[in-house]
Amino acid sequence: GWAQIRRNGRMVWVRRDALAAEKPEPAAGSAAAGPAAAGPAAGVTYAPCSDGSSVESGLTSNAVKVYRAVCAAFPAVSSWGGNTGYGNHGAGLALDIMCTGALGDAIAAWVRAHAGELGVSEVIWSQQIWTVERSGDGWRYMSDRGSATANHYDHVHVTVS
Repeated sequence: GWAQIRRNGRMVWVRRDALAAEKPEPAAGSAAAGPAAAGPAAGVTYAPCSDGSSVESGLTSNAVKVYRAVCAAFPAVSSWGGNTGYGNHGAGLALDIMCTGALGDAIAAWVRAHAGELGVSEVIWSQQIWTVERSGDGWRYMSDRGSATANHYDHVHVTVS
C-alpha cells in the first residue's frame, strides 16, 4: 500500500491510496492559486526583517529564510526564539515564533504551505506535529508535556533541514 515519490528533491514514502492520477486544480484563494491569492499566502520574501537580525545569529540558512519570510508575512509577530539550548535549536535548525490563537493557526498553515520553499522539515503547534515525511497524515497529536510552552500553545516551532 506504499509508493516512493520524489518531494522537494528527496525520496519519501506515501500511502498509495493518497496519490491522485492527475494534479488537482488549486482552490480559489489558496496559495497555489497564484497572484489572485491575497494576504500572507500570496508569496514568500527573504528580505531582512525591519526589527533587526539578532534572531538570525547562529541560525542555518533555511532557518533564516523561515524567520525572514514569516517576519514579512506576519508583521504582528514581535518575539522569536532562535539558536538557544540544545538539539535542533542549539544546532540553528529550529525557530520558535511566539504567538497564540488564530495568529498561530495562520502561521502554522502558511509555513506548511511553503515548506518546500523554506526547507521546513517539521512544524509543531498547539500540541500537534506535522512533518514533511508524513505530510499526507496531516497534523498528528502529541502527548501532553505539562505546560502551554512545552505543548506549543504559545509558539509555533519550525524545524528546517
